[in-house]
Amino acid sequence: MGVKQLRLSDPQAIQKRIREFIGKPVTLVLKNSMAMMGTLVELDDQSVTLQNMRLKKVRYPFESIEEVYLDSNA
Repeated sequence: MGVKQLRLSDPQAIQKRIREFIGKPVTLVLKNSMAMMGTLVELDDQSVTLQNMRLKKVRYPFESIEEVYLDSNA
């Protein structure tokens, strides 16, 4: 089995499709080049909330997100 990777880097595409990823593990690449891994748990018009590997919920505004990665089994 392979792994299929979905990569969104367009801000409009991120805001349009991000609801599909709630409850799934994702990687957020921020504009400062940091990568944050965790489960997407909440979403509003201004930001997303990611639960990281330490089970802490962290909020990230959409304007700080450069890319979103989602890995799934193909």
